[in-house]
Amino acid sequence: MICPKNGLRQRTVTTKHLICSIAFRRSVLTVGCGLLLILFMSFAALAGNDPPPVGHHEIPLSKDTTLVMDQKLFDKTKHKIEYYGIGSSRIPVKIDGHEYYPNDFDLPYIEIVSLYIVRQGVRYDLDTSDIYDIDPRGDYSLVCDGDICTVKVIYGDGAGVMMAEWEFGRGKAKRTKLTSDLREIYPH
Repeated sequence: MICPKNGLRQRTVTTKHLICSIAFRRSVLTVGCGLLLILFMSFAALAGNDPPPVGHHEIPLSKDTTLVMDQKLFDKTKHKIEYYGIGSSRIPVKIDGHEYYPNDFDLPYIEIVSLYIVRQGVRYDLDTSDIYDIDPRGDYSLVCDGDICTVKVIYGDGAGVMMAEWEFGRGKAKRTKLTSDLREIYPH
């Protein structure tokens, strides 16, 4: 094949790009560097999307309030999983009869063993049903109005975002929200 710009022979580098053998050596270098950059960015993205660390975590929310989380690897043999689709295109839609919003269309990586808040020496156990893959490095906020407080946790990965919110104080705690609706998570 002949290069239309200079009449020199071409060789195929990829299925989409033809590079002229002498006149376009600079282009080959540019394409090669571009491919290396794309590979590097892909590996960096994968490294940045590490699964949440499993174990015991204490997350300070204020000087007198700490969120304590214990996690373990998700064991699918201990849960009833319902799927949508057939063959290799199946995605999990329910875990133990409850809707599940899959992370990257797969089963959760971790599950919560316990989640509680300690505020001024009082422990408040939080409802963790239907919550998976909370990252201790995530986004946590605490707002208190007198002796009633609200803690919000935003978590997720490349497949989506979830938010859980609890209200606690006066010796009790209740979950007030669990959503994947971005309008509720980021109202502004």
